[in-house]
Amino acid sequence: IKGLTYTPDGSKLEMYSTLGFFGALSGATVKNLTVEVAKIYTECPALEFSLGGIAGAACNESTILNCTVLAANDQAMIASKQTATGDVRNSLGGIVGLVGQSTVEGCVNNCPVRVQNTFNTNNGSNSYHAGGIWGYNQGASFAKSCTNNAEIGGKVGEEFWGDSPRIGGIVATGNSTVTIENCTNNVSFDFQAEDTKDVLASIAGIAADVKGLTVTGCTNNADIHVKNLANTGNGGKGLQLAGIVGYARAATAVAECVNN
Repeated sequence: IKGLTYTPDGSKLEMYSTLGFFGALSGATVKNLTVEVAKIYTECPALEFSLGGIAGAACNESTILNCTVLAANDQAMIASKQTATGDVRNSLGGIVGLVGQSTVEGCVNNCPVRVQNTFNTNNGSNSYHAGGIWGYNQGASFAKSCTNNAEIGGKVGEEFWGDSPRIGGIVATGNSTVTIENCTNNVSFDFQAEDTKDVLASIAGIAADVKGLTVTGCTNNADIHVKNLANTGNGGKGLQLAGIVGYARAATAVAECVNN
C-alpha cells in the first residue's frame, strides 16, 4: 500500500475515533502487510482517539504479524493536534495506536509519530501517548521482535509537545500486563516542554510508563534529548527518563537488555 493519506475533518469525528489503514481490529490477524504512510493526521477538539500506521486499535486477541510501516517522504508522519481544552487520551503508534489483549510481532516502524498538544494537562491515562510500535494498552498484550527506526516526538524548536506526555521507542504506556521481548529502538527522539510548565513526562527508549511489565532481550540504540529549563517539579511532577523503562508503577522485570 503506497502513499496512505488520511486527514479527516476533526470537527466531524465521533467522541472516540480510531484511524489507520484499518480503523480497528477485533479478534483479527493482519500479517505481511507493508503500508507507506504519507500522512495520518487529525486536528480536533477534546476527543479521545487512537492513530496507527497499520491500525488505530487492535483488541480482543488480535495479532499484527510481520508488518512494516514506511514513510513516503521527509514530511510523512502519524500525528495529531488537540485544539481545545480537555483531558482526554490520545494514543499514537507507528504500528497501532491502542492495544488491548493483543500481540504485535515482527513489525517495523519507519514513520515519525508526533503530537501537538498544549491543552491537555492530565498526568494519568487521560494524557497522550506516543510509541514507535504502540501508544497505549489496556489488557495483557505482547510486543515481540519489533523495531522502531523513526523519530518519536517533535524536533527541538517545534511545538509538538505540551504537557505530560508518555513517549516510548517501542511502547509509550502499558496500563496493564505488558510483555516486550527482543525489541529494538534505533532512533533518537526529542521532548520540548512548555517553558513555564511543571510537567510529568515519562520518556524511555523501550517503554515509558508501565505496570506489570516484563522486558527481555531489548536494546535501545538511541539518545533521548530533553529541553525543559523551567520545570521545578519533584516527585509526582518532573522528567522520568531512561534508556529502557522510564517509570514502573507495579511489578516489573527487566532482563538481558542493553542501552547504548
